[in-house]
Parts: sequence; structure tokens; C-alpha cells
Amino acid sequence: MRDLLTDIKVDISFNMQSGVTSVALIKEFIHEFPALEYLVLLLKQFLLQRDMNEVWTGGISSYGLILMVVSFLQPEFWIIVS
Repeated sequence: MRDLLTDIKVDISFNMQSGVTSVALIKEFIHEFPALEYLVLLLKQFLLQRDMNEVWTGGISSYGLILMVVSFLQPEFWIIVS
């Protein structure tokens, strides 16, 4: 849904426990990787400029983007790459 006055987009789900679990997981990731919040905001802006930030138009979801950045930030990733 989108607020016509502010153009703020909102996604509301009912009777979904996975949302509560996902929020807790993201909070843990932010605690473990302090740069996560800033990297995701930077990438969201990058995607917005290219009309790739909305899932319903073929873009990447915020949750998916967070998981990709966490995957990139994990030390195990750098061991495999190097």
C-alpha cells in the first residue's frame, strides 16, 4: 500500500510469526556488523535511482538485500574468496 499524501510505501502482514523472527535476526546482524545499516541504506539508494528497489516491479527486497550484505560481511566469505 502507498500513502497518497506522503508517498510512503507500507507492507502490512497479519498472523505472520516470521516477521517477528526476522526483526530479531536483523537486530542481531546489526549488532554483529555495525556497518550493515549504512551499507544497506547506501545500496537501497543506489537501487532506488535505478528503479530496482521494489519487489513487485522486479527489484530486490530490503530483507533480501540485508541477507546479501550479511553474507558479504561474514569472515567466512573472505576466507573462501582469498
